[in-house]
Amino acid sequence: MARAILLTTLFSFLPLHSHASEEAALQKIAAGRTQLLSEETVLKLFRESSVAARQESAISAQTQLDSSLTDEAYQARAYSSFNLKRSKEEAPNIYQPVLSPYQDWNVGVEKRLPLGTKAGVEAFGTKYSFRDGPVNNATQVGLRATAELDLWKNIFGALDRAQLQSAGARAQRSKIEMNLNLKRQELRVRKAFWSFVAASRSIDLSEQLVKTAQLQLRDVRGRAREGAADKGEVARYQSQLESRNTSKLLFLYEREVVMQAFEQDFKSFQSSQWVVDNPSLVQKEQQISACLDTIAGHLTPNLDYTAYDEIIGLVRAETDSELKVAKKHSDIDVALVGQYQTTGVDTSYDRARQEIQDEARGGYLVGLKVSVPIGGAKKQSETLLLRAKKDSLEAKAESLSNDLRSQHETMLKAILYLRLGLKGQVENTRNLTINYQEMQRKYRQGRIPVSTLILEQDSLFQSQLNEINLRKQITHVVLDYFSVFNEFPCAWNKI
Repeated sequence: MARAILLTTLFSFLPLHSHASEEAALQKIAAGRTQLLSEETVLKLFRESSVAARQESAISAQTQLDSSLTDEAYQARAYSSFNLKRSKEEAPNIYQPVLSPYQDWNVGVEKRLPLGTKAGVEAFGTKYSFRDGPVNNATQVGLRATAELDLWKNIFGALDRAQLQSAGARAQRSKIEMNLNLKRQELRVRKAFWSFVAASRSIDLSEQLVKTAQLQLRDVRGRAREGAADKGEVARYQSQLESRNTSKLLFLYEREVVMQAFEQDFKSFQSSQWVVDNPSLVQKEQQISACLDTIAGHLTPNLDYTAYDEIIGLVRAETDSELKVAKKHSDIDVALVGQYQTTGVDTSYDRARQEIQDEARGGYLVGLKVSVPIGGAKKQSETLLLRAKKDSLEAKAESLSNDLRSQHETMLKAILYLRLGLKGQVENTRNLTINYQEMQRKYRQGRIPVSTLILEQDSLFQSQLNEINLRKQITHVVLDYFSVFNEFPCAWNKI
């Protein structure tokens, strides 16, 4: 048993399943009842059917929609209408003749320009007759051009450009954030996978120790029947067996919690159909070790490996634009309105159009529109809007900058501490294994009591569990690092 534990300890991150459990798993796979679960499998399931992935896509689509609606306001719009009226009414008096038949139409294009201007052109026409009068087929056609120029709040399109720039930065940031959030979701699933691996290894270790405790209990009961052991010794081994069974149940619970999370994330996932693909873990752990070496070699954060700096730049651009818009909230509205129109009148559309060409009769209109907010409500709203925009966006940029800096610094420290801790833990397990072998020999010689042997067994067991947990923590820390430095160049970050 001690030799088996020693081999298990020395081969770091190798499968901790017993030969019997490996053979049983292989038999189930051969029978088609189970499939191998690996990091690649988990990611494939996530990318194909994860609810979280669809939620991130929906959030991004909403932001893209907001940007599209802003752009939509500046798109050209074509319109047309046609009305026909016929009536058999009689005129109430000669000054109110009944127009029948009566028709009017118009067709035109209008566009809001990001220059503080609205412009449009329109062709129009009317044709009517008096039902009981001398007018027959009176026809008018014309062309009309209109423009409205902002002279204050949106002069030269300053407000328009700020709104477009803000929407563009927000849409671009949303795309990057969606990819980052999907990456984080994938990393969350990968962390869960390694938690599952750690729980499975702890279970396998517990099973080995439960079997050892069962053999020891059977042996001490036999010696008790022969008078070579007392009731206290039997009780000690019985307590040891119960304690290890309890530990195993706790690890089973931990593994089940992870599997339930998988079942919630992936609609087609059933925990009973999967076993860990232990051979694939060897390559993964080599990749993890290579990643640790690469990360440790970067004393300062490399911005080429992260999208955070790009997001920070977009947030700052969005902040500048949003503040420009907010500062205009309570301004007065002053606009210059102009219109030019030319018409032709005759007894048919063709003759009316010809008159426009021959006579060139036209007119124009110029006006000024002014709107001034009265009271302090709008100014108060502007103050609150400025504060909300400034605080929200600046806090986001600052938070991202802090994450970028602290994540790298924390990672370097974590690598140092965890590696040193793991090195010490491996050495501790090796020494405890040697010590346990010696304690077994002394116990068989009757030189130490059973309580001492059990204490040494428990110390070795706890050391091995600590080693498993440290390895799990290392995988989690590196995956957390990838959530910020999402483009970090190591093989384990590319699966």
